[in-house]
Amino acid sequence: MNQEATVQQVQLMGHRIRRLRRKNKLTQPALAERVGIPASDLSRIERDELRVSLDVLIRIVAEFNVGLDELMGKPAGRRPGRRQG
Repeated sequence: MNQEATVQQVQLMGHRIRRLRRKNKLTQPALAERVGIPASDLSRIERDELRVSLDVLIRIVAEFNVGLDELMGKPAGRRPGRRQG
């Protein structure tokens, strides 16, 4: 993946976090409390105005039981370097 594509994936991460939050019927304040950040920060993350730290990102994926690759826009279950059976 080239650098431009990687930047685009990171920029869309906030939208994916919002989609997961809504799918799980959580409000911004509720998710923010669960992952230990201010609701205003979560709002800015979802609007791609604030980059999420790795620490917070790990707490978000743990909350939704998804992989980092899924938040980066890669299909779930596919890993680089592994052949599909």
